Amino acid sequence: EVALTLVLLAGAGFMMRSFLVLYQADLGFNSAPLLTMRLYLPLTKYPTADSREKVLERIEERLSAVSAWQSAAITSNPPAFGGFLRQLAFDGRPDDAEHRPEVTMVSVSNGYFDTLGVKVAQGRTFNRDDGLPGHESAIVNQRFLAMHFKGEDPMGRRITLYDPTPSGALQSPPKTVTIVGIVPSVRQRNFQERDPDPVVYLPSRTDPQRIATLIVRVPGDPASVAA
Repeated sequence: EVALTLVLLAGAGFMMRSFLVLYQADLGFNSAPLLTMRLYLPLTKYPTADSREKVLERIEERLSAVSAWQSAAITSNPPAFGGFLRQLAFDGRPDDAEHRPEVTMVSVSNGYFDTLGVKVAQGRTFNRDDGLPGHESAIVNQRFLAMHFKGEDPMGRRITLYDPTPSGALQSPPKTVTIVGIVPSVRQRNFQERDPDPVVYLPSRTDPQRIATLIVRVPGDPASVAA
């Protein structure tokens, strides 16, 4: 079922590309040899967050069982492909709902940073419990740290992410999460600016999206495992 789903979802939009051709010196991670594939989860088959979470978990399990590559991950937005705009509020600080700072939000699976070759600067990466009730966790990049916690320790601090989309079926509910790790700044957007954008990473199960990207790191030529 999952294998068939992969074929149907990818369809004519099946794309394989190396990150090496995308801003090689500026993204902030080891871009080769990586292989990516874009998946679209139609609302007719996966109408709820729970249904999307389950199919992504099954795909992740199958990816981890393949011996042809070193590691694999799933993300809502790979580096250089943007993310979801969210507004921030901080526990213990005044909250002005009309002037909340903005941040890029990206959902990722447990092996995301290992697959990109990004080492955690402080704290930890996600584990299998993160995203479950009582384990609402987040990882932030160093640009986020410099903007919002300069001179402070962000570990264990709670933040709330608000969807600025007008109220309606497409608006995501606010998410209150605890910072458990800090990673180097990998650019998602803002390529014309000197500094990368501040990013908050959430476990995939916290915010399962209709569009996902598979990323695999292979020991040799990515084209050798594309099929």
